[in-house]
Parts: sequence; C-alpha cells; structure tokens
Amino acid sequence: MAGNTGWLWTVIGFLLAGCSVQSEQDELTTEIAQSIRVGDEAADAKPGYGFDLYPGAEVTSSLMDGMSLTIQTDDNLSEIVSFYEDQFLEKGWQLESSELNERKATLSGARTGNQKETMKITVAETQRGQGQYHLLFMKLISD
Repeated sequence: MAGNTGWLWTVIGFLLAGCSVQSEQDELTTEIAQSIRVGDEAADAKPGYGFDLYPGAEVTSSLMDGMSLTIQTDDNLSEIVSFYEDQFLEKGWQLESSELNERKATLSGARTGNQKETMKITVAETQRGQGQYHLLFMKLISD
C-alpha cells in the first residue's frame, strides 16, 4: 500500500502549488484594486520612480502608487513627450528611443549601476481632442 501512495502525494503537491499560485494572483488582484484612486482621491498622486508630474496637469486617476496615471491638460501629446524626454536625462537615465505616433508615444531608457535598470514611459491620448492622457511608468531591473 505504501508504494501506491507516492502518486497521491505528487497530486496533492501539485494541487497545493496551484493553490499557492492562485493565492498569489488573488493577493495581487486585491493589491491593485486597493491602489485605485479616482477624482479628488487621485489629485495629489505623482508618477512612480521619481519622475515629476507634467506641469499644470491635473491627475484624474491613479493606480499602483503612480505607476499608472490619467491626467488632464490643455497641452498636446508632443509637449508631454518632450517633457518626459527631458525628465529621462534629468533623472539620470539614458534615453534610448522615443517613438511617437498620432495618439501614443513610448519612451525607453536605461541606466547601469549595481544592476541594469530599464525604464519605459508610455503616454497615450485617451479621448481625442479632450486633453486626457494615460501615463504608464514601467521599470525593470536585471543583474
């Protein structure tokens, strides 16, 4: 009988591992949901990773401590992109690429120290001609 229980422990192990992954997903989902700020609650939000908020912009929503922001401004996409290109340099990043099309821009940069860091900032117009933009700040760290 003892020889036949090995598969049972293997199945139980896989089930528990699956529960752990699901539990981690649930925790992440809860963390993201709890980080959502809209309207007045988002008014004092700042971009993540030490970047400055676009001058004169009003934050209308925030997610994950400024990793994702929706802003309102009278300025156009290219003015916002130019500001964040300058921010890359001011914050010690090397701007590697800046891709701009009609309604979206993606800036990519890197810096090295003890670890290599890669930063991407995406700026996208959410409603054409309404002055509303979505900003996404993503940082990756590698050895």
